Amino acid sequence: MRIRAVFAFLVVLFQGGNGAGAETSINLDLKELKSLLKSVQKLVPAGFGDEQTSKVDSAAHSMAIDQSKEFKFQVDFRGAKNSMRVQLKKDDFDAVSIWFIANPDLITEIRKAMRTYLR
Repeated sequence: MRIRAVFAFLVVLFQGGNGAGAETSINLDLKELKSLLKSVQKLVPAGFGDEQTSKVDSAAHSMAIDQSKEFKFQVDFRGAKNSMRVQLKKDDFDAVSIWFIANPDLITEIRKAMRTYLR
């Protein structure tokens, strides 16, 4: 599974995103998802708290392989309300891909959190 983490790091490192919206994604072991979600939670003071992170984590654990799911959240980021979408795809019984779609500034911060998480 370390190869996945290295690949995900490279994807995060080289992704761009300077438009009306941006996205970033990562593929990781299912057991690591909650930690990543908590890292993202620290970036927004409201709208993506324990209830929302638990909802995403629980969904990932209960999904069938190859199933996808999307969540939409209104989050506070730098004093403004922002839309943040979280998409999941269960790749294997113990692996998940997750996409975050939001404004470019928030995505930049999420990418930083992912880089820190992967170290």
